[in-house]
Amino acid sequence: MKKIRIRRDIPKYQKFLYSALFVLIILSLWIAVTTVRKPLSRIDIDDFERAIVGNLYDEQDILLINESYYKNSSGDQYLLKKNLSPRQHIEIREVISYTGFKYEEERIPNPVLSQNVLPHPVDILRSFPSLIRGTNDSSEKFQWRKSLIYAIWISLRRELTAFFFVVLFALPLGVLMSCFKAFRSFMNPALIVGTFIPIAALIPLTMAFFGIGEQQKIIFLVLSMFFVLLGLVIKEIDEVDDILLSTGYTLGFSQVKTIVLIVVPSALSRIWKHFAAVFGLGWGYIIFAEMINSGGGDSINGLGWLFIARQRRFKVDEMYAIFFVIILFAFIFSYLFKLGHYLIFKHDRGQRNGK
Repeated sequence: MKKIRIRRDIPKYQKFLYSALFVLIILSLWIAVTTVRKPLSRIDIDDFERAIVGNLYDEQDILLINESYYKNSSGDQYLLKKNLSPRQHIEIREVISYTGFKYEEERIPNPVLSQNVLPHPVDILRSFPSLIRGTNDSSEKFQWRKSLIYAIWISLRRELTAFFFVVLFALPLGVLMSCFKAFRSFMNPALIVGTFIPIAALIPLTMAFFGIGEQQKIIFLVLSMFFVLLGLVIKEIDEVDDILLSTGYTLGFSQVKTIVLIVVPSALSRIWKHFAAVFGLGWGYIIFAEMINSGGGDSINGLGWLFIARQRRFKVDEMYAIFFVIILFAFIFSYLFKLGHYLIFKHDRGQRNGK
């Protein structure tokens, strides 16, 4: 009999190893494409014919070089053909390196993938000290209101405030819409509009109503998460078994008591699992929320503004550093929500373990 492997669970150490393997592969590819150099796009005719082709003895290597370069119109240089794959770039460079031809690495770094597109991981790590200090001058002291730590605090405060209001309104409204069909039909148009409205459209709309201050940023984050969580709450309440409702009515519970003591507790464990995804969605929208610096000047106004400011100054390595900070906090809170679920909903532990 064949072993069933679909949805088959694996030990925790294997989960960790597979995740680590994926990260290692991505990191290795990243280092490769930002470290390996492309062959020069322009080579003088004397260097090409004497220093390179003249020192090659393998016919395949000579053929590769001749097929990869062509003379320019003036005939004084050889130009690298376009649309060559990264693999071909690496092969050409290796062949040229056999000849002893020296590249001017410092003057023409020429990586396979430009540093302006994807910086080297080491360059990203080197950008953190200046971001944390709040200044690129190492002789200057730590500047709290210009530092990465201050930006994290501002964004985290906004995210937590917005998420609090999202849960405060989405949870009871979702329960009412699921339990009372008339109210659901009445609110359904708002749910449809809120679910399908493009998130980018909320930026000018919230700015028009609330300006560019703190209130606008909080409301933008609330709207970006509210309708997502509302739909999920309705879904989970809808899936509460009717048998539980019948049991409550048999015991003489009123409708309010049935909702409070049976419906909500039955679905709350599943609703909690959606909190992490919705909270992470808010972290993804933090850049949109903080695009406008309401503080003015060089004062930091959150991770989103810091990211946009570095983009405008074309500091790509610092952009990636801020990007990974946002991802890091999304992961941290994802695990915090999982830990909270484990501690609060103890009755789910046995079901998860198949007991």
